[in-house]
Amino acid sequence: MKAIILLLLAPLAATAQGTFELSGRVDGKDSGAIYLTRATSLMESTRDSATLVNGAFTFRGPLDGATRATLHLSPRPDRPDDPNVANLWIEEGRMTIRLTFGNFKDYRLTGSPTDDENKAQEAAIATAMKEMMALSDQYYATKETDEREAIRARMAPFQQQIRESQERHVREHPDSHLSAYYLLARSSSLSLEEGEACLAALSERVRRGTMGKALAAEVEKLRAGSPGSAAALFSKEDINGKTFELASLVGKKYILLDFWASWCVPCRQGNPHMKQLYEQYKEGLAIVCISDDDSTPDKWRAAVEQDGLQAFYHVLRGLKRTANGFDRSGDIDELYAIHSLPTKILVDLQGKIVGRYVGNSPALDEQLKTIFGK
Repeated sequence: MKAIILLLLAPLAATAQGTFELSGRVDGKDSGAIYLTRATSLMESTRDSATLVNGAFTFRGPLDGATRATLHLSPRPDRPDDPNVANLWIEEGRMTIRLTFGNFKDYRLTGSPTDDENKAQEAAIATAMKEMMALSDQYYATKETDEREAIRARMAPFQQQIRESQERHVREHPDSHLSAYYLLARSSSLSLEEGEACLAALSERVRRGTMGKALAAEVEKLRAGSPGSAAALFSKEDINGKTFELASLVGKKYILLDFWASWCVPCRQGNPHMKQLYEQYKEGLAIVCISDDDSTPDKWRAAVEQDGLQAFYHVLRGLKRTANGFDRSGDIDELYAIHSLPTKILVDLQGKIVGRYVGNSPALDEQLKTIFGK
């Protein structure tokens, strides 16, 4: 099986990149600009613009397979209820679309079988998604931790329904770009072995596509942040304004990298146990906390103080917001393929990763007992 997976993961022969053409009309708006944002990976996208001429527009460009896209009138739409936003799937070849100003949601697109496939999937989970969205609104409307946890528990059955529907689609449609997207969205919760197996299960055509290539890239990142790989070294300004270098700890103690955030409820709930583990193993264990609070450093500092985490090392992940999105060049999370919080990574005395744990996993406790014998 391993040999088969390695064969399927081998570099694919180079092929000419495909192209797409999306021509359309906006009824009720004759002039102005319209924008097309299309996903190029799990976290990245590219944006193009076109001028409306008597309501008509055309977008053209390179594209492998199919990808998620958004048509919008505002350059940077930030309202979830913006009536002039259409979320769709575009793919290689020629497509036509008809939109109505003030009601982009009810667009009519032809020439994209993947969009038809996605609409069928959305219809299948519509009831569960409606319940999920209502509970999500309640979740963000309250600041009470206990109430939030109760709402999360009520959301779980609907999340399970959606997940099962998507998993069934992946099993039954390995030649679907939508299947690749579902796997891509779940990639942060997969082990390296699961990620490799998921990628190998897709057809070669889909693996050549935009979503398939993005999944392959995430698997490679996951490989770099999984047991057996050398831990990526980094240098950052710490919470006290001093330079922290991960290399300074390698060879002295085991290192537990804790990816968390002040706003992450499960992270904060797990902090008392992190303090217990540190007290138990501090002679041989250092804990380095990497926070996703670059835009809210005051809340980061307050959380460290409130949770009593001063004995740990603390740095921010290094994600920078730019005019066009984000600069990830200094992002520690990218080095370790972190897309889910909390995630913890254990590094041995040689600087090699020996454990990866998503959530507050009891497997971490068991591994520390094995290492330290208590």
